[in-house]
Amino acid sequence: MSAPTPAGTAAGMAIVAQAPSQADTTKGSVGTLACSVASASQEKYPSPQTRAIVEDLAQDLAVLTHSASLGAFPNGNCGSRPALTPPRGRVVPGVQQARVSAVTPRSGGTAEGGPTPPPAVWRRDLERLEARLAAQVGSARDAAAAALEKSERLQQAALHRVDHRVITQEGTISKLDRKVSELVGAVRGLSDEMQALVRRIDAADTRAFNVRRELEEELRQKIQEQTHSHQETLSKYRVLSLSCEETQKRLSQTVRRLETTLHEHSLRHEDVGQAVADLHERLEVVVARQGELEVFAAPNVAATASSGKAADVSSEAVTRIEARMLDTVQKVERLRSEAYGDNGWSARLEEHEVRLAGMRSKIDSANEQRSVYDTAVREELEGKLEQIRKMMQVSSGSTLQQHEDLQVLATALRCTDQATEDLRRDLEQARVWAAQGAAANEDSPQSGARFCLEREEVDETNLLQHINTLVHHVKAVVPKVIEHDRTLLEVQALLQPGGQPASGESTKRSAEFKDAHGEPAAAHQGGGAQEAYGGVSFGAHAMAAPTDDRLPPQLKGRAFTVDRLEVP
Repeated sequence: MSAPTPAGTAAGMAIVAQAPSQADTTKGSVGTLACSVASASQEKYPSPQTRAIVEDLAQDLAVLTHSASLGAFPNGNCGSRPALTPPRGRVVPGVQQARVSAVTPRSGGTAEGGPTPPPAVWRRDLERLEARLAAQVGSARDAAAAALEKSERLQQAALHRVDHRVITQEGTISKLDRKVSELVGAVRGLSDEMQALVRRIDAADTRAFNVRRELEEELRQKIQEQTHSHQETLSKYRVLSLSCEETQKRLSQTVRRLETTLHEHSLRHEDVGQAVADLHERLEVVVARQGELEVFAAPNVAATASSGKAADVSSEAVTRIEARMLDTVQKVERLRSEAYGDNGWSARLEEHEVRLAGMRSKIDSANEQRSVYDTAVREELEGKLEQIRKMMQVSSGSTLQQHEDLQVLATALRCTDQATEDLRRDLEQARVWAAQGAAANEDSPQSGARFCLEREEVDETNLLQHINTLVHHVKAVVPKVIEHDRTLLEVQALLQPGGQPASGESTKRSAEFKDAHGEPAAAHQGGGAQEAYGGVSFGAHAMAAPTDDRLPPQLKGRAFTVDRLEVP
């Protein structure tokens, strides 16, 4: 219920002023009552009871004003104006009785047109009513003062609590600023470590590219040397085969000539034999004829003496023929011995055939060895080239994947920096809102602190998610870099025969590569495997927070659910 307005009080006082001044005592009582109502209605912090009392006093004032107007005008009206009707309000004990006694006519009078009570009765009623109203107004003033004092005490306590909470909130904000600065330092440390890792990966890629180019150049030179030696071997084999073919042709021609000569000698031998046989037959005929002549010449000695010269001539001719025949027979025997002896033509031909067969077998074996060597060299080179091609493809794929992961890491770092800046701005805005909320809203002083704490928890959760994502990306990139370097080492070892470096230059370059990248080593200790490469060590353990001094207290006891990563 609202308190009566000053306008209503002024209206009541105006009505009292309009009443005729026949009874000064009544006028003074009504004026005092109106002043009491006005003073009660002007309280700063009226209680509900005080408001009800003031409203009832206003209603009683209206009733008294109406009664006074009736006493001044016995007929109950002023001109053509009807009598005032008392307003209806709340029923307050003590006030309703006074109201009824004031309105109810006395000594048989009526409210309209009846006789009015005497002024003494009105004075007594007004005095009683004034005393009762004064007591009620005093009690209302005491209640209002107590309520005002209580409200002031409550206000002071609320202000004290608000001040205490504002001080607590300022301490919380300072702690939050310190935590955020520590978290920003940790994130900057992670960012620096990631940048160092990125630079190391770039250097490893550069060295890997240089090693790959050197390996390709060395492999190209070796292939060229192998091709050149293969071509030289092929040319030597071609020259040797051509010389063997020419020798074989010459031997074949010699054998054919020997066969032709042997055939001619055999034909001549047959002719000589035939001639010797003819000469033998002719000699036999001559000897027979000579015997016959000697038989027939005995009686004719004288006749033969004359013909002695002719016989001597014929014997000399026979002797020469026999000597020629002996020479021919000796030549034929010598040719036969040369042709069919131990070192004759047949033995020489057989020896030449054996030599030709040996040379042919050597040439065939040399051709087979050359073909086998060509096949083996081709298969080995093709296998090594295929392995190198596959390794280069895998290395290129891993390099592309590493570049993509590095881009993702850079994006994650930018997002983390942006989240840190957003967190800083939100903290500053939360501080401003907390100050404004503490000054504007006294009933809810904890809203700014609660909002700051909730925003701090949300930002810490988001930052932890960013850090976990960053560590996951780091964990995914480091093994790929190690595998990339290990693949390069395997390619370098594969290029050497038997997997071992053969040349001093290759050994020196491999040592420089290992010194530059670090030798991968695996050690099984405790419950998980650890592996170190190029100054970066990781293992199958839970990853703890990188430096506890650089992290806020909320992050010191938390462990990331990824493998342990240590970047110097």
